[in-house]
Amino acid sequence: MGFFRIRFNMIISLSVFFACLAISFANAQTTVQMQVFAANGTTLGTIDAGGYIPNAALYVIGQSTNVVEVWVPYGPCDDAAAAVSGAARDVIVANRTQSGQDRVAYKLVCLDWGAVGSGIVCQPGAPCPAVAFVGTTQVAGRVEAGDAEPLSKYFQQVILDGSSMPSDDFPVGTLYDYFHNGKWFGVPFMTDIRLLYYNYTTFTNMNANRSSPLVPPPTGNDTAWGTPWSVGWNISVFTEYVKAMKQYADAAGITAKWPHGTFGFQGGWDEEYKLVATLAREYGATVVNDDFSCGMTTPRFKQMLQDFFIKMYFNDSTADLFGTWNLTACAELAKKVPLDPLDYGTSVISIQYYDYHQTNGFFWTSNDHYDFLNGLIRSSKHPNGEWQVAYPPTRSTFLGGSGMMIMKNAPEDHKQWGWKLMNAIVDRTKNYMDLGAIAPPPSIYRVKNNASYSTGYMSTAANLLQYAVPSQYPLQSFPQFSDIELLKPVRVLLYELLYLNRTIDVATERACKIVDYIFLPACNSSHWSYSTSAVDPNSATVSIQFDWKNTTGVVCKGGQAKPHAITDLNVEHLPIANTKSLGLLVATIICSILHVVYMGFIYVHRNRTSVRRASQVFSHLIIFGGLLTHGFNYLSIGVPTSFTCIARSWFLVLGFALCFGSLTIKTYRIYAIFHVATKQNKTMNLSNLFLLRYLALFLVIEIALLILWSIWGNGGAITQTYIVPNTPYTYDLKVCTGPGTAANALLLFYNGLMVLLSAYLTFLVRNVVVDYNENKF
Repeated sequence: MGFFRIRFNMIISLSVFFACLAISFANAQTTVQMQVFAANGTTLGTIDAGGYIPNAALYVIGQSTNVVEVWVPYGPCDDAAAAVSGAARDVIVANRTQSGQDRVAYKLVCLDWGAVGSGIVCQPGAPCPAVAFVGTTQVAGRVEAGDAEPLSKYFQQVILDGSSMPSDDFPVGTLYDYFHNGKWFGVPFMTDIRLLYYNYTTFTNMNANRSSPLVPPPTGNDTAWGTPWSVGWNISVFTEYVKAMKQYADAAGITAKWPHGTFGFQGGWDEEYKLVATLAREYGATVVNDDFSCGMTTPRFKQMLQDFFIKMYFNDSTADLFGTWNLTACAELAKKVPLDPLDYGTSVISIQYYDYHQTNGFFWTSNDHYDFLNGLIRSSKHPNGEWQVAYPPTRSTFLGGSGMMIMKNAPEDHKQWGWKLMNAIVDRTKNYMDLGAIAPPPSIYRVKNNASYSTGYMSTAANLLQYAVPSQYPLQSFPQFSDIELLKPVRVLLYELLYLNRTIDVATERACKIVDYIFLPACNSSHWSYSTSAVDPNSATVSIQFDWKNTTGVVCKGGQAKPHAITDLNVEHLPIANTKSLGLLVATIICSILHVVYMGFIYVHRNRTSVRRASQVFSHLIIFGGLLTHGFNYLSIGVPTSFTCIARSWFLVLGFALCFGSLTIKTYRIYAIFHVATKQNKTMNLSNLFLLRYLALFLVIEIALLILWSIWGNGGAITQTYIVPNTPYTYDLKVCTGPGTAANALLLFYNGLMVLLSAYLTFLVRNVVVDYNENKF
């Protein structure tokens, strides 16, 4: 018995040992280490993926040389980034090798919204994330820039895997943010809507002092306001509620202790745009029209301003949207906006938003505040008690949030790993977005199947989700939306209207100048003109000057810069005042004088034997032909005209014909005397008059061809277009036509024959004595 007892105990011990070993092994297989770094690169520690360390800027999840970069805008890395790390952990575990090695590591970089939405990616010297988490209004900008990868093939992959289409779970309103050019470019990560909160204790105490108590604002779970709730709950009723709460707060001494208004809203980035866009929609108005013009100057939009802001601010109601700390900065920046939107830059008017701890009445904010959705605002935070969530006094509310995109130019395998991460995050069977007790609804499925949304505060948010639309609705998101968030025309509108006491007309006009600037087209060559200067007489060059076509205001922004003047473009002709022209003119005059002198010298010595052998008449004609060619030089100076272009060609061609024709006739006479006459043993009498008839025939043909060329050969001046090297710009100059027509070809052919004939005759008389054969020279 003792033996069996010992053996049984050993079996139990071994079983426990192996069970513990199995559990330890399983834990080792499902745990993924995550290195955490600060912004300066300092290591903050190593923890299990799924958690987070405050003030972190970078997570490296997993251990692999295949590192896939992911950008998240929740810098420093917060609990939302921790949720992403949890999904990354599961992807890494599910794809480990049989030996337990990580096939991939995820590098989560926590940046600001501007960097993830418009930072340069996948370019030389720039980082190349596979996935970027961007705001809903930033998707269009990434698509426009060519950074976003269409998700069609990834959605198809999900269907082939037997799962449902991811977009089936998306709230309908996301179609206006993530769907562009017929394709999905993003997947919702966190969905954000706006709710109305009110101080329940203050409201209850107010009703206790009223003969006709006010009905609490609707929550979606009551029928007191009718069906739908918007039948009775609207902007007009809401402003009366604010007035009533203000009167009670003043009488109860609450206003003195909490002076920051009976109505407020939270969100320092562009919350005023969301609020105003939602209110404007109730009046059939928009901040931006469907043609991308400013919608704030329309009568309906102005009526909304009058009914809501003017009525609440100036009817004994102190709703304070701005903090007094920032009024000086607001005033200085606002002055610049109407004068020159370009000067507005990226500096924005600051607004100090007061949170619910400082508001004694109503508060307009998002659905993801822990205190609001899951607890009560206790007296330690607000002396007047708890807050209740309700529907805004509008038939729709704001829908926003953030989503996930794949970067188009990332390595293909990184994109696949990026999709695995995105697919894990939207997995219906998981709920990575249950951050503590908050669950912002990224999909309809999760709202319907999450018990947290069935009762209490969360049910109001869930009910209102079906009435949420993006602020640009009914437009799809556009690339310039980020500029609207950055330059904040609505913030300027409210500041001008409520603090500078501008009229509605003036305030909306000034705000619209910012909107108009935002939608200006990118500058390109169509926005400026260019002209060619006169020829510089000293350098013989022209320059191209560029000027804006519209000089009365700003017509474009960004894009191509207006080019600087292009100088030192050479011209084909020589200006009269140019030093080269003067040099050519002097040289030609000297040559012409020498020609005349030489003609005179021959005439004086006409009776000498050497001159008589050379034939005085033809020698004069040869020199005179050369003199005629000088006319080409004289007429080449200055801007060409049709007359000068034709005349200079006549001088050149006739001079050439006279020169070479005379030389050819002289050579023929030597050939006839020393070859033909010698062989035939007879004397030949070739008088000058006889030979001049042949020369005249040459000239008549030449003149006929010149007439033909002048009439049909485009022999005049034309405007020639030149392309500036390495630019798309051209400039026009007057030039004489060159060869190319049939008449030009005939002239060249005929004169070419004359040269060949002269050369041939010269070859035949090569053995004639020098005294008679001047062709040897």
